[in-house]
Amino acid sequence: MRKITQPLIAVCALLAFSANIANATPIDIVVQPTSEGSSVESNITNAACYVPCYVETSLSENLDEIWTTLGVGESWTFDFFEITVGGLGFATASVEATLAFLQPDVFAASSGDASFFTFLGWFSAGTLIWDQPGAIELADGTFLGIGFENLIEAGFGNTTTVSATVHRYQAIPEPGTLALFGFGLLLLGIFHRRRKPTTQRV
Repeated sequence: MRKITQPLIAVCALLAFSANIANATPIDIVVQPTSEGSSVESNITNAACYVPCYVETSLSENLDEIWTTLGVGESWTFDFFEITVGGLGFATASVEATLAFLQPDVFAASSGDASFFTFLGWFSAGTLIWDQPGAIELADGTFLGIGFENLIEAGFGNTTTVSATVHRYQAIPEPGTLALFGFGLLLLGIFHRRRKPTTQRV
């Protein structure tokens, strides 16, 4: 009986290891952006305007007053900065933005390409497309995905708000880990099948 029990114990250990990987649930974390270390800058790169075009950006006024808690699989969207255009004509612009956090102590930086038409700020239309930041790994093994809002807008006025979204997620186990787990089960299965039962002579 002992010879059969040993591989079964090993199988149980591998199953428990796999369950721990799949079912580990990190605790909720506080996510708090801050204006300290955050920034946004914009510059006209090309223009065809009858009245000189301009673009201005400023961080959201309540960036230091907001926070939330995030569990794995949860997301949060909040106001990041405002963008204002003016002039008469068409222009393109570059936007550089950095979003810093007090908790966790991380930041995300990205650049975006903007284009807009404005009629003296009375009516405006434009786009803002980002090269999105990469994921940030936290100390507990989870990740923060931070995305800046892509804009395609048109309407009366010349100011709009750009939001940011924070998504917390847990990485799927590496393919190599799963392959090793499966290979171990395969070997144990082969070992168990090839063990011949002992016979006792009477």
